[in-house]
Amino acid sequence: MTAGARVLRKLALAAALVAPASAAMAEEASPSLTQFDRWYNGLWALALFVALLLLLRKLAWKPLLRVIADREESIRAALREAETRRTDSEKLLTEYRAKLETAQQEIAAMVAESMRNAEAARQRMLEEGRQGAAAAVTQAQREIDLAKRETLEDIYRTTADLAAGMAQKILGREINPEDHRRLVAQSVDAIRSQA
Repeated sequence: MTAGARVLRKLALAAALVAPASAAMAEEASPSLTQFDRWYNGLWALALFVALLLLLRKLAWKPLLRVIADREESIRAALREAETRRTDSEKLLTEYRAKLETAQQEIAAMVAESMRNAEAARQRMLEEGRQGAAAAVTQAQREIDLAKRETLEDIYRTTADLAAGMAQKILGREINPEDHRRLVAQSVDAIRSQA
């Protein structure tokens, strides 16, 4: 049973106790409030009033004041708890904002680092490409020079062979291998000196 229901029950009991006395007074001829025909009517009214006050004090006011005080204390406790929660919420919000700011800074740093890494990788790839192209050009140049030398040496030999063959026809005799080598070497040297 709640405190309010108990108070109402006590008030009903007090009313039931006072009701017979007030009914008895109502049956008698009711004098005016300022005139008392009988001194006991005034005394009886005063006693009933004091009894009613005492009953109300004991049965109604104290419990009502206790209920009000309990309610007031529960409201204060709820306010303290709400204030504590508000303070905690503000603290959590501040922490969340700080973490969010830190995360945004970390993301910005990571993006900047990624951009630097991408630029460095691009520069490295360009340099490797340039070096590869330069190496390929150098290799191609060497191969061209080698092919040119081989072709020139073939041309020199062919020319020397033709010259030796013509010399043989002009001289009318056969050239021995030693003369042939000497003529080829002289022809190659002569052609190289002109080139």
